Amino acid sequence: MALALACAIAAGCSAPPAAGSTAPASHSAGGASAAPASHSAGGASAARPALNDSVVTREARVEDLQLVTGELKAVRSLTFATPRSEAWALQIKWLAEDGTEVKEGGRVIEFDNTAIAQGREEKNLRLVQAGIDLASREAALAAERVEHRFALDSAHAGVEKAGIDAAVPADLRQLREWQQKQAALTRAEASEQKAKLALDDFEIAAHSDLEILRIAKEKAEREVESVERDLSALQLTAPRTGIFAVAEHPWEGRKMQVGDTVWPGMDLAWLPDLSEMEVVGILPEVDEGRIGAGMPVRCVLDTYPDRVFEGRLTEVSVIGKEPDRRTVGGFNFRAKLDDSDPSVMRPGMSVRVEVIRRVWENVLTVPRQRLRTEEGKTWATGPSGERIEVRLAGCTPTRCVVEEGLREGDRIAAR
Repeated sequence: MALALACAIAAGCSAPPAAGSTAPASHSAGGASAAPASHSAGGASAARPALNDSVVTREARVEDLQLVTGELKAVRSLTFATPRSEAWALQIKWLAEDGTEVKEGGRVIEFDNTAIAQGREEKNLRLVQAGIDLASREAALAAERVEHRFALDSAHAGVEKAGIDAAVPADLRQLREWQQKQAALTRAEASEQKAKLALDDFEIAAHSDLEILRIAKEKAEREVESVERDLSALQLTAPRTGIFAVAEHPWEGRKMQVGDTVWPGMDLAWLPDLSEMEVVGILPEVDEGRIGAGMPVRCVLDTYPDRVFEGRLTEVSVIGKEPDRRTVGGFNFRAKLDDSDPSVMRPGMSVRVEVIRRVWENVLTVPRQRLRTEEGKTWATGPSGERIEVRLAGCTPTRCVVEEGLREGDRIAAR
């Protein structure tokens, strides 16, 4: 029958107590009354063991265990975080109850939208005004463009008229009159060029004015779209059906609740994937070095003590965690479970973790308090008071595994 003995925090697990120390009462897998008759190196003895004697017994399995505590955590989770908005800091208006099942598309968190809703009205008014300004300026520029085009057309007509007069040969007119007609043509052409330049300058200025107003309107449109997105983001919904888990407040030492002020990116809740769970916890500083990654574990849920889940340590941090308001500090550890049961497992459940440090199969064991250590050697006391040197493979807090020096059924007297 397997004997699983938990390694206590303060107890050593490598050697029996030194001479003169007080040891706890012994026990074995079968009990003292069920032990076989003892025998010594000189032959078998039919005498019954003394009342205070212990018998060397053979155990099918002896485990050296280290007990730690942890809690369940989902390997994968969907995180609900505070959205970014123009208001920056938001207040939680409604929050689904921790541990409840939420349906896909169902509301899980809602934020107060009063400040953003007020800003939306202002931005809508700015958008309307930007549209009015643009339309008014376009109408004014259209009328001004007509005036400039009319001026250009009049100047062009003047050029054509002056050109006809100036086309009469000089020998058909008096020299002074011919010169006047030529000068009139030159003035008309200059007027046309001036009107053309004025129209070009107007078009450039008009384009610039309209572009500024269009940019202002587009900015107002983007602000309205942004505030609409902010308003829609103030209500978070579940992307899938699952168990809703509320996050811990980062500095209050409690769960998030209605009325809390939160900031963008702050984790508020999770939707864990219960199909794959792990155990996380903190190893006290006094136990540093006792366990390591790769060691097998047995995990027992405090809520369901009859359920045992096997797994393996995957991580033990080498850098200690500073104490805070909720923990005394230590070294973070993580254990992966071979199987998970979504019907009973929930994130945050307390778990007792039995770390199997060493295992001995089909070995001889003796109560630890029956041995003593002197000058680096381990001794047992025979039923007649003789000292027997013993070599050990290792010890748990209550029993030691014997390699040499004793045989099955040997009696060991109390020290």
